[in-house]
Parts: sequence; structure tokens; C-alpha cells
Amino acid sequence: MRVRILAALMAVVVAGFFAPRAAALAPDDDEAAVRQAVEAYFDALKRRDIETLKKLIPAEIIFYSITRERKLDSMTQERWHGLIRPTEQSPGPYEMTGSILSVDVTGNTAAVKSVIEMPRVIFQEYIALAKIEGHWRIVNKVFTLKSKPR
Repeated sequence: MRVRILAALMAVVVAGFFAPRAAALAPDDDEAAVRQAVEAYFDALKRRDIETLKKLIPAEIIFYSITRERKLDSMTQERWHGLIRPTEQSPGPYEMTGSILSVDVTGNTAAVKSVIEMPRVIFQEYIALAKIEGHWRIVNKVFTLKSKPR
């Protein structure tokens, strides 16, 4: 009987010792997964890969931006895809660099502050993500752009 009680006590102590460590790993794993999702978004955007962007961002999602006139503009995915789709005048990938400035993960939601630099403009983005069916997906984005001095 004493052996069983001692074994049960040891199990509780061991579980108590390792449980906080396992819980502490989860946020780091989620943060890494969020970063990976945003990096995949940067890569697909740079390559103008609409099909990959569709996998990362649900079709019903609306993006918002602040225009140069300081007004709120909403943009459907269809409209956004039309703006970034390759054209005859601009057939290749974008010359751009995406950087993640901060990541905040709480449960199954996350917020990412990022910057995308292109030759003539800088986009400041606030990206909201949600963990949907085990995968981090972009569910909203608010951005502003600023022209670079020439």
C-alpha cells in the first residue's frame, strides 16, 4: 500500500514538474507557426502567387487600408488579387522585403506587426491571424502605405 501511495505521489510530482514546461512550449510553437504563416504570405506576395495566397487567406476576408487622403478603404480579396496579379507591364515577382516587427499570440488568435518595403513605397501592416482547423490563417489586415523619398 505504501508503495502505491509513494508511486502515486511521485507521478503527481513528476507531472507537476513537467506540465509547466510543456505548457510553456506551446506558445513558442504557436509563435513559430504564426511567423511561418506570415513568411509564407510574404513569399507568395513577392512571387504574386495568387493560388498560395488563397490558401493562406480565406476568400471572404476584407482588408482595410488608410488612403493617402486619410480615409478608410476596404478591399475584397478579388480586388486585391487584381492589383497584385502579374501584368504585361509588370510580369515578374515584386522587388520587396517583408519583415516581422512583433508577434503576439493569445490562444488561437495572433496579431503581427509587419513592414513590407518596395522600391517606391513602404507598407506598414497589422495582420490578424486565427488558428483554423490547426493552421494559422490570415483573417484580417489593416495597412497604410508611405511613399519613399526619391
